[in-house]
Amino acid sequence: MADTATRPRFAILFGVAVAFVFFLAADSFLSPPDTAFYWYWGESLFSDLDFDFLDEFVAGQVPAHYTYITETGRLANDWPPGTGFAIGPLALLPPVFAHAWMTVLVFASLAFWAARAEIAKAARLPAIVAGVAGTPLLFYALFGPFFSHVPAFAVTTVFLTLWARRGAKDRSGGEWLVLGLLIGAAALIRPQNVLLGLVLLADVRSVTRRPPVELPRKLLLFALGGLLAFAPQMIVWSRLYGSLLALPKVEEMHWLSPAIGKVLFSDFHGMLPWTPVYVPAIAGLCLMFRRNARIAAGLAIVFVTQLYLNSANAVWWSGGSFGNRRMLDSAIVAGWGIAALVGWSDRRNWRIATSGLVLACCAWSVWLLLAERAGSLPLSRYVPFLDAHFPEILLSVAIDPARLVEGLVRWEDHSAGAIAIRAVAALLAGGGVAAAAMAANRWPFLPERTAPVAFSAAAAAFLPLVVVAALRTPRQEDPVVIETAGTQAAVLWDNYIELTYYRMLHDDFAGAEESARQAVELRPDAMSGWFELGRALSFQGRYVSAVEAYDRALELNPDHELSKAFRASAIAQIRSSRKPP
Repeated sequence: MADTATRPRFAILFGVAVAFVFFLAADSFLSPPDTAFYWYWGESLFSDLDFDFLDEFVAGQVPAHYTYITETGRLANDWPPGTGFAIGPLALLPPVFAHAWMTVLVFASLAFWAARAEIAKAARLPAIVAGVAGTPLLFYALFGPFFSHVPAFAVTTVFLTLWARRGAKDRSGGEWLVLGLLIGAAALIRPQNVLLGLVLLADVRSVTRRPPVELPRKLLLFALGGLLAFAPQMIVWSRLYGSLLALPKVEEMHWLSPAIGKVLFSDFHGMLPWTPVYVPAIAGLCLMFRRNARIAAGLAIVFVTQLYLNSANAVWWSGGSFGNRRMLDSAIVAGWGIAALVGWSDRRNWRIATSGLVLACCAWSVWLLLAERAGSLPLSRYVPFLDAHFPEILLSVAIDPARLVEGLVRWEDHSAGAIAIRAVAALLAGGGVAAAAMAANRWPFLPERTAPVAFSAAAAAFLPLVVVAALRTPRQEDPVVIETAGTQAAVLWDNYIELTYYRMLHDDFAGAEESARQAVELRPDAMSGWFELGRALSFQGRYVSAVEAYDRALELNPDHELSKAFRASAIAQIRSSRKPP
């Protein structure tokens, strides 16, 4: 980042650049289930003052298998509400305005971190570049702003910056309260982020020798802040699911069999193949232990905890994700690690070499982003990096620039009104980012009296609104809605289909059969599951069972040519095996 003296000019130029890129490439599509379901929390709250999502589901043409009727008789929304609440009343405006707000949140948190974190001045720019372009942040800030990971990144970044600033003994009661509010807000966006609190374990050594007399009171303030910020989630859970700690989707966790190796190394949305900047970042964290063991230990705890949580999820590849998007919540850890690596030595050659390595890693991730935008690397389909055609996929970015531009600038509405709205949103995004960058060095770190009171008052004022909306949420009485939605979510069907395809390409046909059967169990009326099951059985030589699966697929879609072809091939194999020698 620039010095304080040059910051206004730098901030304005950067804001102009953000506005220009935003105007061209902003993509606010509400793709179900994730972004749409997050959005519906804010839309339903501020348009109808309830959490009855039926109108939103109908208007958004949400597939029935993405939701269900809960035991309380209400429509479920298993996605946490924090992102929708962060969007707030902007959910009533064109989505591009909410996108501008998310852009400001991201860059304001980065400016706050760059100005307050104790890192070498020369290492700030490589660290910021690594955090933005070397992780999935750039992709989701531009093309997936309403995924929960974008606001979660902003809140987590501020939380970790505030935590790192002072040790447990030196934090005031107000700082402890704000820390609690931030971790509660992070958990409201994604409940697993409550485990960010484990970063406090890095403070244990400093307080066990001579525990401060006021520490219990400060820890109580921390807990109360967290409870206050997280209370809206518990209110919603109680009303929709009948429990203050319902934790929908917890059944997706495989706690004792985390796929850590796959999350790190698989080309199926794994971290290191898609975002290799984590390699030098982890090296930087290791170096940091020698200079600031407390911060290094805390960041390592955050990284390992997030890695374990995301690896223990049944959908360890994070669905149609750019890299592993779930690690984006704590992506500022990568920025910290790069800052430690580049700033390790004052030697010019060291900084040039490490900065060059960081830029190379970021260039790889950005190139993959461009390949995805050009349509050559679809996130919804597994493309092995070792496939013979993979170099062609990468080269397509340079060979067909027109297709790339078309992919980057995905405007659905070219009317004058739509362009004007986009221009206003771009100005708001750029202006907000510039203002945040200019203010980062000027704001006091934490106004001792005003910040805790203001944050607590805002959280407390929001609670009655959520309570009223929860009480106004009716049970579903329409028999058509009840029958259509059912009583069980089948959202994992998509993921089982993805997993089946991945396993097939790795010649794991027994595993492919397993995931295909899981898909069929969730949605027996979906043709694709039966077709994939037939393929998995065919590759195992179980042709009779495969024909039965293809027959079921053709019952559901008589015109599916691939099912016809694979069925004919399986029947030919059965007949040839029955011929006398």
